[in-house]
Amino acid sequence: MPKRGSSSGKCGFIKRIGKIHKDGPGGEWGRGGWARSFEALDGTIYLQGNKKTTDGGKTVVDHDGPSLEEILRIPEGVIYYRPGLFLALDGATDLISPDIYAARAWRSTDGLQTLQEEEVTVRIPGGPNRKRTANEWYGFYFYRDMLQLSDGTLLTTMEGNLETDKLTPKDRSSVTESTYMLRTIVVTSKDDGRTWEYLSTVAAPRIEDPVGEGFDESTILRLDDGRILCIMRTGHFTPLYACWSSDEGKTWTEPRYTGLERGCDPQLLKLADGRILLSWGQRYPPGSYLEPRKKGALVKFALSEDGGESWRVATVGKGLGSSYSSIFELEPNLIFCQVDGWFWHIQLQPKHF
Repeated sequence: MPKRGSSSGKCGFIKRIGKIHKDGPGGEWGRGGWARSFEALDGTIYLQGNKKTTDGGKTVVDHDGPSLEEILRIPEGVIYYRPGLFLALDGATDLISPDIYAARAWRSTDGLQTLQEEEVTVRIPGGPNRKRTANEWYGFYFYRDMLQLSDGTLLTTMEGNLETDKLTPKDRSSVTESTYMLRTIVVTSKDDGRTWEYLSTVAAPRIEDPVGEGFDESTILRLDDGRILCIMRTGHFTPLYACWSSDEGKTWTEPRYTGLERGCDPQLLKLADGRILLSWGQRYPPGSYLEPRKKGALVKFALSEDGGESWRVATVGKGLGSSYSSIFELEPNLIFCQVDGWFWHIQLQPKHF
């Protein structure tokens, strides 16, 4: 598959992989290269470095509105956009009092002409009862996606530990990153994201589970049949897992092996034709974290036509920094993919009806 700056012909469900472009020093935006992007309702894609593109990446220009740097600089966190509301949640939460936590958030109700920073609260019964120490991965973190339920309630995922979660990570590299094996939970808000309540656990590790760091780095979307699909990372050496909910996130199936290899930071995207696309990253050698990532990172796509029960896989880029990707569908089957300071187009084969 293509290295940076190259292109490719057909590969499974991929029709064409375009030239990989880069912007910023060394091809990486932001601190450490951990950069996100998001797509506004008008199709504008906002990139770290206070940049944006209104033509799918053909040109990248300065964003002259309120700064989005704090929102896009790290992978943890959630960005949500609907008519009349832009809401971004910072990843980390801080203990206020038993079971009550606070997080930074940013809100706009005028299409990002203005942006207000605020504090939101989260209630997680049985959550961690102390504050994290400096440079410690501990507590709960918001991650990736947000959905609006049929009654207007917002739902999003978090990763972290309840106070009773005491399993030691099985990956030797994960031990240095996390104190305990992680679980994925969902929380809901009935006031447009100002306060959040624990709803359920999507997946929590058991000692016999073949996962390295628990269940974390989740991505969710609603399937055409109404179910919610959640895909999760499980470690540097263990594969991606999936859960499904048929009751608006109140309960979830047992975690199921997806058939997809180990990897990090999955993102789900529902295509215009109803198929489900998943992007995620892989680092080589397995377990590499910071320095090796600059030359040992793959970005992979997987495509499902049955709600995440089965997948076809292709590699769409290599040598791409953190390998933490963001994907958008610019037009039917044309995907914009961004990793750190690199972005490119992937043309998918159309669905055969």
